[in-house]
Amino acid sequence: MDNKQLKDISEQRLLKQKEYLGDEKLINKAIPLVSVCVATYQHVGYVSQTLDGILMQKATFPVEVIVGEDGSTDGTIEICKKYAEENPDKIRLYLRDRNESLIYDENGTVAGYCNWIWTLQETRGKYIAICEGDDYWTDPYKLQKQVDFLEKNPDYGLVHTNLMQYWQAADKYVEMRKDVKSGYILDELLFWNKISTLTVLVRRELIMFAIEEEVILPNFVAMDYPLWLYVSTKSKIHHLEDFTGVYRSLPESASNSWDVVKKRNFDNFIHNIRIKFAKQYDKMDIIMGLLIDFRKNDLSFSFHYNFPDIAKEAYRFLLENHCLSFRDRLLYYGATNKFAKAILKPILSLKKGK
Repeated sequence: MDNKQLKDISEQRLLKQKEYLGDEKLINKAIPLVSVCVATYQHVGYVSQTLDGILMQKATFPVEVIVGEDGSTDGTIEICKKYAEENPDKIRLYLRDRNESLIYDENGTVAGYCNWIWTLQETRGKYIAICEGDDYWTDPYKLQKQVDFLEKNPDYGLVHTNLMQYWQAADKYVEMRKDVKSGYILDELLFWNKISTLTVLVRRELIMFAIEEEVILPNFVAMDYPLWLYVSTKSKIHHLEDFTGVYRSLPESASNSWDVVKKRNFDNFIHNIRIKFAKQYDKMDIIMGLLIDFRKNDLSFSFHYNFPDIAKEAYRFLLENHCLSFRDRLLYYGATNKFAKAILKPILSLKKGK
């Protein structure tokens, strides 16, 4: 199934989506300045905190909350209905049928996920914020601060902040202070995505252009990173030092998974997106740096997950390009020899500061 087919199917099915409680609620009659998108699935233990963090926002402008509930079976639907019924002046809820929101190929395999994109497309505000159903905001003035900045600075398309990361398995909070400059930051973003989605406020027109230009598609394993790369090619990006929310790090997600195949697919996807943008926006001078960075990550991946063939390929590339560090050599020896790995694992963990 090619990209055009995926996009066409998604667009056709989007037209069938209906709001819970209809489209004559108070919020439907308002003209929001900000639309907050909440894509949620199987978040019964978290989504109340997500919605409470949005509803507590103190703002001088109208805010709409677009909730895309993707057919959960754990009780998330009932929580979302309750919030929608109690807040008809704030919430627009869509209850997805997963037979519609998932796109299957001819073999019956899932080829695309539509809920995230659809939730963006349902927005009406000048600005879009995003808070997925397992994250939450802690600053009641988050939106006000960000709107104030973007209203005063039309050359900026996106503003983001610092956050706390909650490691649920360890019940531990860690400050995620982003060491990132403001301005035109495409080069920096290509090497490291320092923009945390739950902290973002972005101009809606940029997101809609990105969707139209197929910057994101239903088959992407990550949709936020390509969006921020795209925005960085069209406008400046600003970073606020405030801590405005909490990212909940769960044992299983697209970017953090025990499934080695899923993790490998995610890493490959991110690498390919970086190379694509570097080529498209004439950043040929940094492509070698991206390739080296990817191969070094390959060595680490191979060491931790026992993939000697990937390690050999990465080692060969780094050796040929004269960028093989001492640590890279240790990772290679550990990835290709289980006895070496047993000796090196505690040493390499100490070198990483663990």
